[in-house]
Amino acid sequence: MKPVRALIIAALALLALGCQRAAAPPVKSMEVQYTARPDYPEKYNFRYDSDGRLTAIERTTEYDGEKVVSSWKYEYSKEALAASCKTTLWGATRTAQTTFRDDFTHMTSFVIPQDADNESDMVFLGQKWEASYSDGRLIKAVFTDLTSDGIDSGSLTWEKDLLVKFEGSDPSVFVELKDFEYSDTPNPFEKVDPSAFLLGINHHYWEGLAGLRPDRLISGYTRITSDPWVEDMTIDHIGITYETDLDNRISHILQTVNGILETVIIISY
Repeated sequence: MKPVRALIIAALALLALGCQRAAAPPVKSMEVQYTARPDYPEKYNFRYDSDGRLTAIERTTEYDGEKVVSSWKYEYSKEALAASCKTTLWGATRTAQTTFRDDFTHMTSFVIPQDADNESDMVFLGQKWEASYSDGRLIKAVFTDLTSDGIDSGSLTWEKDLLVKFEGSDPSVFVELKDFEYSDTPNPFEKVDPSAFLLGINHHYWEGLAGLRPDRLISGYTRITSDPWVEDMTIDHIGITYETDLDNRISHILQTVNGILETVIIISY
């Protein structure tokens, strides 16, 4: 083999290797700091089982000067693609039933049944989240809160392995994310994905329970927010930058809105 040809083949091999997704260790915790309210960070802790499945999420924040802890604890079925999830939100603990498609990373439903509180005579009518996928990517999700009669829906548009548009709506606000910009760096997050957290899409998505995220790291996008009730609309450019630690793992993610720092995520592995 001629030397020049050998060098070309070696260079192509290195290029292919560099394009592969370099997986990071599972995220153990992340702290979310908001510049608009620096005294009220959010802290998330995550636990996984021996098969790498997410088993527990604990979220700690403050409200009116008091610490508030919310949690989601999953117990996976050995007989079916299903799990039960004990949720604790605002002091109320309920059990949701979940189903999955193909494996435990494509949740198709998350249902909390009706529940009556005998002490307050209040009736919780239940909640339901349902999702559909294409080629392993989330393309549609609908959340229904039967107690408030509220519905949140979201649709995602993909081109190959990259997200190019998200459209979400609830009874009062419509959000569109578009004009996505990507870096050349493969997305290293295969389970909990702090970079996807910043998109504001349903929490099952960034937790790694609702399909694959973009194959490369997002560096920016346009966000359009509109309120049809007051005919108000805002258009913002969102920028995302990443900082790494001595082991070349992403340790900080910084989000700017129109050039002004808004959110910082600190990651621990």
